Amino acid sequence: MRNCVFVLGLLALCGCASPERLAAADDARCTSYGFRPGTDAYANCRMQADMQRQAQRQAAVSSLSNIQIRPPGVSPSINCVSRPGLSGSVETVCQ
Repeated sequence: MRNCVFVLGLLALCGCASPERLAAADDARCTSYGFRPGTDAYANCRMQADMQRQAQRQAAVSSLSNIQIRPPGVSPSINCVSRPGLSGSVETVCQ
């Protein structure tokens, strides 16, 4: 559940940022490294920032696909196996 909240929060943050805000953040990041707009190094920095953001989104979405959500009041599945025990009894193990 804790992971679910984290992932949903991450998706919300990624989804709410406007393209202009992301571009401004990327520009600030790349210029803070000393890269100047119009240079190959600056373009590569911006491209790397965009690729990192895409990878984070994909990781968040793929981790969401592994989460099992049950409606309130529904118990998790229980699997039981019964086998013959000693002196005609039946032994049942549930997980």
